[in-house]
Amino acid sequence: MMIHLILCFVLTVASILLAAMGHLWLAVACGALALVITLRLYRAVRRSHANILTVLQAIENNDHTYYLSENGALASDRRFNETLNRIKLIIQTTREEVRQNELFLTKIIEQVPTGIIITTPRGAVRFINQAALRHLSLPIITHLHRIGQVYPELFDLLSSMTDNDSRSLTIHTEKEARSLVFERTTITIPIGTVHIYSIQDIEDELTRKETDSWMSLIRVMTHEIMNSIAPIRSVSEILLSEMRVAKKDDEATIQAIETIHDTSEGLIRFVEDYRKFSAVPQPQPGRVDVQKLIAGAVFLKEVDFRDKGIEVKVSVADELSALTADTALIMQVLHNLLKNALEATPLGGEVRITAQLNSSRRPTIEVFNTGASIPDEVKDYIFVPFFTTKDGGSGIG
Repeated sequence: MMIHLILCFVLTVASILLAAMGHLWLAVACGALALVITLRLYRAVRRSHANILTVLQAIENNDHTYYLSENGALASDRRFNETLNRIKLIIQTTREEVRQNELFLTKIIEQVPTGIIITTPRGAVRFINQAALRHLSLPIITHLHRIGQVYPELFDLLSSMTDNDSRSLTIHTEKEARSLVFERTTITIPIGTVHIYSIQDIEDELTRKETDSWMSLIRVMTHEIMNSIAPIRSVSEILLSEMRVAKKDDEATIQAIETIHDTSEGLIRFVEDYRKFSAVPQPQPGRVDVQKLIAGAVFLKEVDFRDKGIEVKVSVADELSALTADTALIMQVLHNLLKNALEATPLGGEVRITAQLNSSRRPTIEVFNTGASIPDEVKDYIFVPFFTTKDGGSGIG
């Protein structure tokens, strides 16, 4: 195109000079040739402009199929179309990468237990993850006013929050009361300013901390008990050994020492059991077939259930056909639960095992039986370590 411009300029100057020198026919020929070149340049510019607009429209409409022909007669047109096609491909590739990154981040946010709500300053919800919907027990939220229709006090709290503010509130859903903590952050992105609200369940955090405290207490207690019992066992072994070597016939003393020794041995075994409880092995997660897992646990107790005439019913929801867990540890838990159910269910009773996702979308396996209910005075202690109502029970089942 640059050559055509130079040639057009030269022909125009030549036409003027020839006209001044009286060579009219030559001047007209040069002028006509310059005009033809000018018209061709004009059409080329119009064509290039139209191609640019078409490519921009294809990019805007996310049309991946549109492609400019690179087989034009003019080399300049071919190069120009090649350049536009490359630009279109780069923009579309970049857009697709951004979309994939957004999808990836969205998937991550959906997996976290913390509820996330992103809104405009006017309260329109731009994004909300499933954890937030579970915490609030709502199917969908499009605006903060929707929250206000169900929880007026929560809407007032969210509306009055400022940046880096943290508030707590107990809301009452149809099933339960939930104590939640809300935090707000404001950021500015290319599409405008947004507020990010995070929601956490206090009860989950308190339960975790309480469990950690129990574990720490158990470790301290087992350490101190072992330090106290070990010397008693050692001394009793020495006394028994010396009396047997000396062949003394003081049966009462020997029996007393043997009792001390046997008791200390029993206490040591007892403490070792608690050590196992307070130092749960590191899980080795893998894909677990829930139906097969439960069937295996029931099989281990099948004879005992049959002897008591107990019917065992198993129900596994389609949405929980498989889960990720440590097969051995889950099997141990099921074994203990079925053992308890077997002991608590009367002759001819029924035991039901259900596997499903609970209201928080967490995998849940439950064991029910038709035995007597847990007494009210015991309910508050059933998850307390060392507590048991059974003769000879350890309280760690």
